[in-house]
Amino acid sequence: MTPLRIVVVGTGAVGGYFGARLARAGHDVQFLARSDQEHLARHGLRVESVAGDFSLTRVEAHADPAAVRPAELALVALKTTANAALAAILPRVLAPGGRLLFSEHGRAPDENVRKWQGRIQPFWSPLAGGCKLDRDIPAILKEAGFDPQVQSMYIPGPRIVSYHYWGEAIAV
Repeated sequence: MTPLRIVVVGTGAVGGYFGARLARAGHDVQFLARSDQEHLARHGLRVESVAGDFSLTRVEAHADPAAVRPAELALVALKTTANAALAAILPRVLAPGGRLLFSEHGRAPDENVRKWQGRIQPFWSPLAGGCKLDRDIPAILKEAGFDPQVQSMYIPGPRIVSYHYWGEAIAV
């Protein structure tokens, strides 16, 4: 296995866990952690899990995206309310040709469903942690300088909240 250079954008519980597992597996992992960067740099990262506990005593942690060495793969683990910052962060941390694997819900293809998404959005977003149902995920990725390879479908649940996009976006 050839190790990948990976950047974890958002090093909370989810980003810290998966980033630590990837580092332990031999990948070159950098952590972008604005509020916890100093703690990570000084103390490393401890994982306690039913899959096994371990510590990384040394981690490469950055508070500034400009300090990140361009990566081949980005793992985004930000809170939904911070997603607006991704358009500025990802071009700085991904090398040309770098990959972003994504899974997001967004704007439905059916006009009637889209109308309802627009109607409930002002109420939905505050109740769902800033989540935006009416985002055009492929267009957002293209605007941010990516070539998205997208699959999409309704997943189980009410149609107005269950249209889902996933795939890979290549930094251009």
